[in-house]
Amino acid sequence: MGINLGNVTVSVKSDNSASTLPMTLQTMTPEVRQAFRSDFEGALSRFTPLGRAITLVNSLLEITNKPLKFAKPKKFPSINQLQQLVKKGRAPKSIDRFDKGNPNHNEDDHVRFDNGSALYRDGTWKHGFKNLTNSESQFLNNAGWILP
Repeated sequence: MGINLGNVTVSVKSDNSASTLPMTLQTMTPEVRQAFRSDFEGALSRFTPLGRAITLVNSLLEITNKPLKFAKPKKFPSINQLQQLVKKGRAPKSIDRFDKGNPNHNEDDHVRFDNGSALYRDGTWKHGFKNLTNSESQFLNNAGWILP
């Protein structure tokens, strides 16, 4: 008996007839899964090749019963919140201000530094250039900015 990881063949026996029908792991009812487990777990050891395959299928069945958990996307502060941090002195001193981009001029949000340079959110320079310090890099990275 070969076991395909995508499909499982289940034998169904009634009074005098036996039939075989292929089922996917997702379409099996809980009752069929439990019957599948109990039929093979007692008869085969997990140390035989077929027993290892049955153990693998049981593991897959357990995995398919568990709902997937996705991490919540990290929410970054808005431009207004970042500007408030600058006003309150909680941003690096070399950051002058955060400006909201103007969509009418195809302009993206950007940060202005004390030397006159400005960096877009995507990591390209609007004008000027500055070697970012560790504190600036860390602050901008935590705020969701891509660093140059």
